[in-house]
Amino acid sequence: MIVETIVHESWRMSRMVALEKAVIEMQRQEQHDPAGLHASKSTARACRSLTENSRCLEYMGRSQTRAWQSFRSAIKLFIDVRKELTAGEPQINPTELFK
Repeated sequence: MIVETIVHESWRMSRMVALEKAVIEMQRQEQHDPAGLHASKSTARACRSLTENSRCLEYMGRSQTRAWQSFRSAIKLFIDVRKELTAGEPQINPTELFK
């Protein structure tokens, strides 16, 4: 279950980044910038417009934060469980294997 959570939350974070890029690109196309405007300025205008006129970026930010927190918790749990399971085993130094 822990590994599935890690994979799922990693996928969610990647998906939210892709959605955020798509929403910004859609806004760029809808705003009809003047010809010759540099792409970075057009993107900045799109972000500003979305921030001022929509809650879309705010929602995506919250979703990314929740996914990140869940991901971090699952990673920490995985590390803690692994430490408990290997507590009694002798630790092997990987560099010792090649001597």
